[in-house]
Amino acid sequence: DGFIPGAVLTVHIPGQIQWTGASGYADRERTQPMEPTTEVRIASISKVFTAVVVLQLVEEGRLDLDTPVSAWFPALLPHGDVITVRHLLNHTTGLYDYLEDRSFQAEAFRAPDRLWAPIELVTYAAQRPSLFYPGAPNAWDYSSTNYVLLGMIVEQVTGNTLAHEMRVRIFQPLELENTYFPPDEIVEGAQARGYRQDHDQTNISLSFAFATANLVSTAEDVQRFGDALFGGRLLRPETLDMMFTFENGHGQYNMPALEYGLGVMRNRLDVGPDAQGKARPAEARTVLGHIGGFGGFRSALWHAPESGITIALGMNQGATDPNILAARVFDAILTSQGR
Repeated sequence: DGFIPGAVLTVHIPGQIQWTGASGYADRERTQPMEPTTEVRIASISKVFTAVVVLQLVEEGRLDLDTPVSAWFPALLPHGDVITVRHLLNHTTGLYDYLEDRSFQAEAFRAPDRLWAPIELVTYAAQRPSLFYPGAPNAWDYSSTNYVLLGMIVEQVTGNTLAHEMRVRIFQPLELENTYFPPDEIVEGAQARGYRQDHDQTNISLSFAFATANLVSTAEDVQRFGDALFGGRLLRPETLDMMFTFENGHGQYNMPALEYGLGVMRNRLDVGPDAQGKARPAEARTVLGHIGGFGGFRSALWHAPESGITIALGMNQGATDPNILAARVFDAILTSQGR
């Protein structure tokens, strides 16, 4: 109906198909078409990349999941001596989510060329009341502040920028040639503009989303990253087991079955019945990955362990739910397979 200006999708069905397609406009005003190679902001899928770097450092013995944040930043947070790396990864810190603050976000739109220091973002959030005590039983709330902190910790531990660590650990080994960490890296190639309803929201500094929602990539690169992660090529089996230790997501973001691990979501997509009109089993609908939304974009990376299917989706309309289209894609795939 034209509400979503453009979308790009990659589907990988092991042993059968690797397909990327695009539709609509990357730039509505200039009627520039969305192409399969168009680069989009992948928003909070960036968190999965950050989590992989953190967990690789754990594997190397350079980082411990149960070390408190105060080991690196002694006076930055309330309960900084209680909040651990693990709490940051699985969103059990209780920290205020600075990206959900509309007035603070408005500052970023008013100054699109400003380079935000990560500590500015965390300091703003730390001045707001916590939602709950860190690690409290059955307490969970998604907060992008957690992943800004994780990026800061990576830089403290390695002495390098997070951009450098992502490039040498993930982008280069997987040959993700169209994936970038702005503003540290200059994005090359054709990029889509982002919209929220009818408003162009492209002009926001991605430094405002450091480590949590700042990456720019293509659907094919994101799919390749997902297959590498869930296929065990980035982390050891025992580390993946830790990553897949899930907390109850309490139905946030219109996902009643949402669970959150150490940087990944587990969800059940709302696909339709099979060809016989029967509800599809839970295992066929269960997916691992992440969704995202930032700066006029929505995104989804979902991998179904039962079938091995991976999809990566990017849309340049911030006022929509990526899981609606993701569920339709999975429904079409399962139907084509007679399942």
